[in-house]
Amino acid sequence: MIVRVCTVSVLVAIILDICEAAKRPSRVLIQELTSGSYDKNERPNVDGDPTRVAFGLFIDHMVIDEKNQEMIYDAYIHDSWNDTRLAWTQDKEDRISLFVGKEDRDRIWHPGIYLPGSTVTLLADNQEKLQVYSSGMVKHESRVTVKSKCYMLYSKFPFDTQTCGITVELFQYTTGDVVLESMIEPSTFIQEALKSNTFTIRETNITDNTFNCSCEAQTTYPSLLIQFKLKRNVGQITKQLFIPSALLMAFLYANFYLGHVLLLPRALYLTVIAMLMCTHSLALKINMTLTLPNTNDLTAYDFWIAIYFAFLVVTLAVYCVVAKLCHRPDGVTTEADAKHMRCGDSLDMTMRVLYPVLYFIFVIAFFANHLVETKYTL
Repeated sequence: MIVRVCTVSVLVAIILDICEAAKRPSRVLIQELTSGSYDKNERPNVDGDPTRVAFGLFIDHMVIDEKNQEMIYDAYIHDSWNDTRLAWTQDKEDRISLFVGKEDRDRIWHPGIYLPGSTVTLLADNQEKLQVYSSGMVKHESRVTVKSKCYMLYSKFPFDTQTCGITVELFQYTTGDVVLESMIEPSTFIQEALKSNTFTIRETNITDNTFNCSCEAQTTYPSLLIQFKLKRNVGQITKQLFIPSALLMAFLYANFYLGHVLLLPRALYLTVIAMLMCTHSLALKINMTLTLPNTNDLTAYDFWIAIYFAFLVVTLAVYCVVAKLCHRPDGVTTEADAKHMRCGDSLDMTMRVLYPVLYFIFVIAFFANHLVETKYTL
């Protein structure tokens, strides 16, 4: 019986609260709550413990602009705190809430969260809302477009792993006034958001980034650092660089089987292969110029191309030696000429063995060195 009476009493109290809130428009209620002793410039519980502000960033679309070294993403920014000065009932379970209109948002205290080094643009006026619950809990949400810098290093390109991040700060308040907390798990704030064939998000991390002011007072300010590791997808660069270059190297190797008898066709063959290699490397360089920033870093790509052309130069040098030893324009062959021709054939046979051995040693050493993951931090 007592349980039933308590249950009925709770239901009646809730209904009365709802009716009371319905009688007064939300704007009138907010104006009443923020009038009198309410000071929007003072944090809640100003003489007590620090105000705890929960921050959440949910990214639903991200683009990496490598040329300008920028991240551009659409996101929902959530921040919430408890301001008991705005409570209008004794209900602590937040069963009743109201939305604060744009014209009244400036009447309420806000922690002043900002993202240093980033440009934040509100998508539209109706993409921001401020909600006050009956217990005084305040929730602020906005949908924004953020553009922030992401400086990258390219010494291991195209096997590079980049670490980009977003800094969240409250420079107006110290850690003695406001505590900034993350309301989300690192693995949930960004999922399937990166719309790119270039990178894959491998890891996310949210850490406390509290910093000291470089002043005499040595004041500390609350801050969060959101980082995510980007791993470059090598599938596209494999199709553009490694597979074509491996085929061209195989064609280059085949010239050692033409021998000294077909010197003229062999010269034409090497000319075509050399032109294809130059065209291929030039096309890749143009593509890199269009998509990557100007950098002085010596990349893994540059090293590959250098060895790529080193094999071409060695092959042309071998051909010149063979042609010098074996070419007889008058068709007359002496015993000394026959000896030279045998030397030319021996050189070709040696290269048939040495060439693939050197190539595979280079490939194994190259990938073993550059596939070792390197983490670049902010």
